[in-house]
Amino acid sequence: MDCVIRDITEKGARLVITGDDALPSVFELALPLKSRNHRAEIVWRKGYECGVRFVA
Repeated sequence: MDCVIRDITEKGARLVITGDDALPSVFELALPLKSRNHRAEIVWRKGYECGVRFVA
């Protein structure tokens, strides 16, 4: 699923989800330009935006 990362910190990010698919509460967020993946957990949702925190 594609998304746009609006804000990102060491602890989490604010995402804008593109598409109609439901996002699971825990997922892997891939950052291909930085060659990194983060396990992310949704902490809030509002419309097409959501806030996630990175978990170990």
